[in-house]
Amino acid sequence: GVLIAIENENDRIYGATNYYNRRALGADLKTGLLHNRRMTALAIRILNPGIMTQLTGSEDTDMLPTMVADFLVTLIPRYHIYVANPDTLVILQYERAKQDIDELAETIRKRFDTVFEFEGRQIPLSTVILNADIPGQIQTVNDAFHMFDNPIPEENEKQILSGEDLHYLIRRAAVEGAVMRGLQEGSFEVYYQPTYHIDQSLHGAEALLRMHDKELGNLYPDEFIPVAEQIGQIDAIDEFVLEEVCRFIQSGIPKQYGMDSINVNLSVIQCMKPDFAEHITKLVEKYDVDKGFINFEITESVAASDYKFLGRVIQELKANGFQFSMDDYGTGYSNVASILSLDFDVVKIDKSILWEANNSELGYIILENTIHMVRQMNKRILVEGVETKEQIELLRKLGVDYLQAASHFISWAFWLQCSVWSSMRV
Repeated sequence: GVLIAIENENDRIYGATNYYNRRALGADLKTGLLHNRRMTALAIRILNPGIMTQLTGSEDTDMLPTMVADFLVTLIPRYHIYVANPDTLVILQYERAKQDIDELAETIRKRFDTVFEFEGRQIPLSTVILNADIPGQIQTVNDAFHMFDNPIPEENEKQILSGEDLHYLIRRAAVEGAVMRGLQEGSFEVYYQPTYHIDQSLHGAEALLRMHDKELGNLYPDEFIPVAEQIGQIDAIDEFVLEEVCRFIQSGIPKQYGMDSINVNLSVIQCMKPDFAEHITKLVEKYDVDKGFINFEITESVAASDYKFLGRVIQELKANGFQFSMDDYGTGYSNVASILSLDFDVVKIDKSILWEANNSELGYIILENTIHMVRQMNKRILVEGVETKEQIELLRKLGVDYLQAASHFISWAFWLQCSVWSSMRV
């Protein structure tokens, strides 16, 4: 049997250009993978696409890919060029030697060392070129688009990424898959990092999220939280954490151990959402727990124009009984203006300030004056990263209220186990 498929060429064209679109790229990748053809994808990622609008004043999104593709067509036939996004063009090559592909990538790179000309204006473009083998590094169409679309690491200094350089993109695709299935498969778990009064009696705990994926193993927030934010899953994850904290409080274990509060991290972006305070209040009321037991922590600095709105959200939640802390004070994220403008109950001083106080006289002066300043504002003070008895004595002398260890994490299951052991002994 013979099957002949006829496509309308116009369905494959990107906008007003003469080049193929994302849909055509996906279809051609799928066909190549289906037939196990050896391919190479060169993705040209333009890192400063906004410069076209800045220099020309035009909002036409076709100008930039057209300008770049018009150069690429001088090197390869038009039907090998695809516009995946306005700032990403992809070249597909079939059965070509690695040396030829590397030379093509280098030729393209060199072109971007000089400016482009557009309507009499000089346009400097900054790019990164991804050079990926198919099916070696890309197994599916989704893998390909993950690689083409995902952000380039800020620390990257190379203009051409290939081989092991692309592992971060492959890893990110895997992490995205883990996040997507995380809530359904119970991969997330909340751990608690204890906080103590200055006399070392238990004060409370900070709720920290960890992930145990069946394929990738243990994942930590600095890897999966940015991915969750990019794919729109962060709200569901944050609600999961808050509900787990409510269940923990509802269990009675925190009060049994003399705890006064559980700290839950919030981002400024969350707080700025419409009806956020009302939504959070209803969620917690569902569990019928004391709202005063929940202390929300905010880390990020806030633009001055946002203080008024964020301040209203904090005041509304505080009026409902919740507490608020400024987290990681002294890292450059949180600042004095935030303390003055927002009604925090507790200021958490970052561990770096404490550790530097052990190393230098200047560090000690900074710690001493920071604590003195916060104390004069009538805020309670928690210092993170406490490791030694000497540090505890120092902080007691300076008038700190609470301590948090550098690394000490306990799961709810452990608390529950301790509770069971205690009742058995009784």
